[in-house]
Amino acid sequence: PKEYKQKDDYYTYINYSWINEKSEESKKTQKYYVQIDSFRITQEKVYYELIDIVKNYIKNNNTPKANAIKKVYNSLYNLDSKIAREYVNKVVTKIDDLLSRETMFEFFGEINQNEIVSWGCPIVWSVLKDEKNVTKYISTISAPQLTIYDYLIYIEDSYDDQPTKKYKKEFKNKYLDFIDKIFDLCLDKGHNLNAIDVWDCEYDILNALGCDDDKKDDPEGYNVVTKNDALKKYGFDWDLFTKNIGYKSPPNKFICSSTNYLKCIIDTLKKDNAWKGTKWRTYYIYMILRQLMRFHSKWRLVYFDFHDKFIKG
Repeated sequence: PKEYKQKDDYYTYINYSWINEKSEESKKTQKYYVQIDSFRITQEKVYYELIDIVKNYIKNNNTPKANAIKKVYNSLYNLDSKIAREYVNKVVTKIDDLLSRETMFEFFGEINQNEIVSWGCPIVWSVLKDEKNVTKYISTISAPQLTIYDYLIYIEDSYDDQPTKKYKKEFKNKYLDFIDKIFDLCLDKGHNLNAIDVWDCEYDILNALGCDDDKKDDPEGYNVVTKNDALKKYGFDWDLFTKNIGYKSPPNKFICSSTNYLKCIIDTLKKDNAWKGTKWRTYYIYMILRQLMRFHSKWRLVYFDFHDKFIKG
């Protein structure tokens, strides 16, 4: 149209046809994203293609792996709030039972059986391609992902200006409110769990990520650790850990992304048996419930409000 001129609105001028096409397209099909651009359109296409791959895989395969994927897919596609509610009590009971009778490494091994929640465990196990021999896979130990992607949010810095301090305070309050809602919805009132305990545990994890006790730690994240060195140097009982994951005979070695982190988080958790105290118990419960709530038709909206509406905008 003549009203769009290069010198007045260059970007609309050169993109007009594309903008017009996508605007008409969006009127026909309501989208969940808040802004139309090539990235979001392509990303949505990839999501649907991935779901088709999953559906074809579980349809054409009858293996334990395919059946496990089918269960997760059906659980997300056909949300059963009653089952999610019933599972909450099992979660708390199981955690308390394991804390009462297992060692720290047996307990973490149990958590690492389930990849839906294990990424938040203080010690995360996975099986990845060996970077030095890509024809093979190898057990890998790494740090967890923290809930808040921007680690600076956890740190109170006297050099922060007022807008930054205000932003961090708002973020923390929103996060604590999110945790409180999880506990109140899943466990009802009177659960005696404090959201600040989750924050403090993640702060402990962040401190361990900043450790530099082991000067031989590979900055590229490729540390080959034998099971003997794991116990002697870092206090990590690899045998007990892998036994509870499901190994009949533990691998002789593993890759550790940060031996500094491994040593420091184990020291932190072992001090005064902190790993089985009230604070960390609260974290373990949160770690599982934040994922469980995504399988509940109403609870999942709380997850959306914090992670997508607040953080992603």
